[in-house]
Amino acid sequence: MSINLPDKTYSELIDEIIAIHAQASLVARQAVETRIKACWEIGKHIVDVEQQKHMRAKYGQQLINRLAADLTRKLGRGFSGTQLRCMRQFYMTHLSIHLSIDELTWTQHQRLLTIKDDQKRKQLEKKCVQNSWSVRELTQAIKAEHLEMQDFLMKTLSAKKSKPRSKPLTPLAVKRGYPYIYKIIRPTFKESAKLCVDLGFSVYWEMPPDALQDLREGNIVCSQKDENNYSLVKSEKTGRVIYTYKAFVERVIDGDTLWCWVDLGFGNQTRQKLRLKDIDTPELSTPQGVVSKQFVDETLAEQKFIVIKTYKTDKYDRPLADIFYIPGEDNIEEVARHGIFLNQQLLDEGLAKRI
Repeated sequence: MSINLPDKTYSELIDEIIAIHAQASLVARQAVETRIKACWEIGKHIVDVEQQKHMRAKYGQQLINRLAADLTRKLGRGFSGTQLRCMRQFYMTHLSIHLSIDELTWTQHQRLLTIKDDQKRKQLEKKCVQNSWSVRELTQAIKAEHLEMQDFLMKTLSAKKSKPRSKPLTPLAVKRGYPYIYKIIRPTFKESAKLCVDLGFSVYWEMPPDALQDLREGNIVCSQKDENNYSLVKSEKTGRVIYTYKAFVERVIDGDTLWCWVDLGFGNQTRQKLRLKDIDTPELSTPQGVVSKQFVDETLAEQKFIVIKTYKTDKYDRPLADIFYIPGEDNIEEVARHGIFLNQQLLDEGLAKRI
C-alpha cells in the first residue's frame, strides 16, 4: 500500500522527529551531567566535614549512617549508606571534575569504583567511553578483570609460598608502644604558655587546671576517661612508647602506603596518609606491586581496627608507621603488645624489601 505524501510534508515530518529526539537527548544528557556533578559535590562535602574535624563519630561510619537516615526521610530514595559511601569514594577518586566524568552514567561510575587499582580503573573507563558500553557490558568487563586478577594473584602467591627461602630474614627493629600514653609539653607558639598534652601530628590538648595536679612539663602520662571527662595519671613509662594509636583503615593505596583515620584520644581524630616504616613494596605498575597491594587489602579488610606506632615523616611528609593487627581482637592493648607486625609480614612473604 503506497502512501501519497508530498515530499515536502514528509521531509518536514522527518525533521520534526529528529528535532524532538535531539531535544530529548539533550535533556537526558543534561540530567546525567547534573546527577554526576551532584554526587561529586555531595562526596566532597562529606570529606570536607571529616577533614575539618567536625566529625565526632567513629571515623565516618556513624556520620554516613546518620546522613543516610535523615536524607532518606527528607528526600526519599537514593541516599542510602551505600550510596553516600560511593559518592564519598567517587570524590576521593576524582578530586577534580573533568570532561570524561560526565561521559558515563552514575551507575557506570559506581561499577568502576569496585576496581581498586587506579590504572586498571582508568583503562576500563576509557574503553567504556570509546566503545559506548552499556552498564551490562561494563559490568561484564569488570567481572572479567576481577577473574583475571584473582587468577593471577592466586598463581603468584602460590608460587611464593612454595618457593623455599635461601636464608632466614633478619627481623626488623620494632618498638611496640602503648596507646593513650602522652608527653606533657609547653608549646612555645602559644601566648598563654599553658601546659598541653602532645597528641602527635601537631595536635595538642590544653590541660584544664583540675587535670594538672602534680604534673610537670616533660612528664609521661596516661589518659583515663570517666563518662565524658578525661583525667591524667603520671606514668612510669618512657617516651619510647608514645605516639601509638588505634586507627581505622580507609583505603590501601599500595603495599606500603595507606589512608587511615587515627584516634588521638580526648575526642580528637585525624586523617593521615601513612607510609610503612623500613620497607618498600614494588610499584603498582608492576605485577609484584599489584600482589603486594592485594595482600595488604585482604589482610586488613576484615580487621575491626589496627594499632599504629608512628615516627618521623618521610621526604613526602608522610608519617612513618609500624602497623599491628590481630584478627577478631577487641582489646587495643593486646593488639599493641602482641599483634602481628604487618611490616615484617610483608618482608617475610617476599612482598617487600628492606630499606
